[in-house]
Parts: sequence; C-alpha cells; structure tokens
Amino acid sequence: MADSDPYLRQPCLTMHGIPMVNAFAHNWERIDTFQSRPDDIVVVTYPKSGTTWVSEIMDMVLKGGDPEKCKKDVIWERVPMMECAAPGVLPPGSTKQLEAMPSPRIIKTHIPAHILPKSFWENRCKVTGWNEPTWRDPTPIREHPALLGPCKSPHATKLSADGLCGTVSPFMRKGTTGDWKNHFTVAQNERFEQDYAQKMSGTDLCFRTQI
Repeated sequence: MADSDPYLRQPCLTMHGIPMVNAFAHNWERIDTFQSRPDDIVVVTYPKSGTTWVSEIMDMVLKGGDPEKCKKDVIWERVPMMECAAPGVLPPGSTKQLEAMPSPRIIKTHIPAHILPKSFWENRCKVTGWNEPTWRDPTPIREHPALLGPCKSPHATKLSADGLCGTVSPFMRKGTTGDWKNHFTVAQNERFEQDYAQKMSGTDLCFRTQI
C-alpha cells in the first residue's frame, strides 16, 4: 500500500551540491533569502553531534543561567532549526517561526557554512560550534537525563508519542570508544577497513576507533 505522505522516507534532494532531507528541500528559496539580524546567534553542527546540548547551553547563557526560564518551553521552540519543514504539518517551515521571534534569537542548523544564507555573513552574526572529541575530556559527566536521573523539563515529560515509530530500539549507546568490537565480527571489520581505505584514500582524515 502506497504511503499517503509524499515526503516520508523519500530520497534526499540536492541543494547547492549538498544532499538534503526531502521535506526540507522544498521551497529552498526561503533559506537562501532568510534575513538574519546582527544579534543572531547561530549554532552550526553536524547531525547527532551534541546540537541540543549546545543549544541548551546557549539558551541558558542568554537567560542569565536561570534553569527555570529554560523550562518554560521545549528546546525546538526556544531554538528553532532553520531548515526544518514538514509539508502539511508545518508548511512555512521554521523560517516563519524565526521571523516572529524577538531578538536576540538562537538559530540552529545543520547546513554547511558555505551555503548558509548570505545575510549571516553580511550581518556578522555570532556563529558557535563544538569540535572536541569527548574521549579527550577527563571530567566525568555527572548528570544525564536518560541514564542517571529523570528528565527535569516538564515539557519533555508531557510530549505525545503520536507519529513516532511503534517499535522500541536502544537509542542510547554506551558512549565509549571501541564499543564497536561488541557488534562487529572479525569478517565485518575486515570488510569495513577495506571499504574505508578505498573510499577515503587521498585524504588525511584519521579517526580513533579505540583507546
């Protein structure tokens, strides 16, 4: 049976040479022409690299370190993702949401810096990021809402699960370097190493896979 949602699990579309989520790519002009403000703060990250943590930190800094002020709404309302769009659910996308927000705004995005709206550079917005492997940090993480205690945000605990996949999967990993050994067989590792060497030849990238 064909899915009634024309954007669900569709192939990525290419925007300025970058693969983009199908639903986000439609009406991309709204991104290219987005008007920034001089006091905007832009959090630019790779997906799944600590974006929400950085967003929460930036929001708390703006709110004077008062955690109670940060609990007044969910993070994606306080720090919208600029390119996010859900046709039929959020037709205008987050750009309309951002336009209505008071300054100073915190804007989250996974768009590579070289294709960000020109207005970010013209207005010299503050761009923040985090590029330090966590295994180098000797300080233990003392609080983690999913592992060491209940979620402290009342908004997060009341969220509906409508629209989410009904199956249960272990989303949280151990967070330690080298855990892949518990999942890869010797043959799988050898195949991965061969494929990696072939596709990454000619680059100077080096990743630590064990400590």
